[in-house]
Amino acid sequence: MRLPERGSPQYKFGVVVTARLTSVFGTFLSMMALNIFILELTGSVGWVGMALAIKVLVGMLATPFIGHAVDRRDRKRLMIISDCILAAAMVLLTVVPDAWAKYYIVFLMALLGVFSSLFEVALSAAVPEILGTQDTLKANSWFLGGRNLVVGASAICAVAANIFFRGFTVIFLIDAATYLISAAALYTLDIRTAGERPPEKPEEGLFSRIRREFAEVRALENSRVVALFLAVLFLDTFASGSHNVGFPVFSRLLQPAKPMYFYGFILFFWAMGNIVGIYLLNKQAWLSRLRPETLYLSFTALMSVGMILIFQTSSPVFIASAALLAGMGDGTYQTYFTTYVQQVPDSVRGKVFALSSFALRTGFGLGYAVVPLVMAHLSVGRTVLLFHGTTLLILIALVLTPGLLVPAESGRHISQTS
Repeated sequence: MRLPERGSPQYKFGVVVTARLTSVFGTFLSMMALNIFILELTGSVGWVGMALAIKVLVGMLATPFIGHAVDRRDRKRLMIISDCILAAAMVLLTVVPDAWAKYYIVFLMALLGVFSSLFEVALSAAVPEILGTQDTLKANSWFLGGRNLVVGASAICAVAANIFFRGFTVIFLIDAATYLISAAALYTLDIRTAGERPPEKPEEGLFSRIRREFAEVRALENSRVVALFLAVLFLDTFASGSHNVGFPVFSRLLQPAKPMYFYGFILFFWAMGNIVGIYLLNKQAWLSRLRPETLYLSFTALMSVGMILIFQTSSPVFIASAALLAGMGDGTYQTYFTTYVQQVPDSVRGKVFALSSFALRTGFGLGYAVVPLVMAHLSVGRTVLLFHGTTLLILIALVLTPGLLVPAESGRHISQTS
């Protein structure tokens, strides 16, 4: 296999992806620890839900400003700033007294909501400019595949850390180090992260400019498809609040003394399923003949089926198989969603990704607020069945809508690359 030449767009993209995957490793490792940590500190599912809700709701409120910043400011600088702030916040967590730890975690979740979203939107919008091409399916496949490899690795490390270390300090310091490595790699790289931008109107106020810019998204030729994608993303993430809150609770029920063991176990097989979806399902030729709406809806439904099955048994083999299935759907729909959105013009691409972040965070935020209330009356398995089962029925109805399952012979579709 021939490696890309140093200084080439592919090389620069590889460095950016490596930097991001390094911080993703630490982020997933610490998120597992944070969820278990706050559950142990409070003994309350409500606190877990609130912490997760704060993360997404604060990010949601910042969405219009994130979209504006990504399309108007240096995307590389925004990513570096995000990494540095989150590194400092993780280090501070290790010295906060236990009596204040749960409150600081809520504050930390707010920071994660804003700056993780800022980094992701900036990176997603920058990918076509870094590569110098609009053909980004293969690049997204490699990025998302690599992301899930490191999620799998972080899950294994979470299991090991739960066995060999007491407390969570080591995990939080590892996360801080990964953010700094990511920032350092980006700082040393000379990359172009944006295309030509229209001149700003100095007399126009910030809020007026934001309203005008988001009106450009509504004017897109494929705005109907983009709107469908965003609506399904909201529905999916609302339901996903049930399994994200459910994972630490379910893991603690299965193995009270070592709750991170099953947490890491589930996420490992989910990540492996993502890789199967990204590298195998995405390469199937018959998929290129389907409309992007069909692909997105179908694989979102597959993810919901897998998530429902995870919580219905204590059998490790069954749990692993269900997590693999959920990951296959998750990885495939994420790749198609990202690639489709990257095909919109650069001048509004950041705002479309910001809108997707808004839909994602709104769905998660409402899910995290509602799930603990439902879980107070239903078991974790029935709660997940209720949320994902409802989503599954809606997705099936949408897929069966006449005219949706047809070959994409005309209009916009997602190109396949080998």
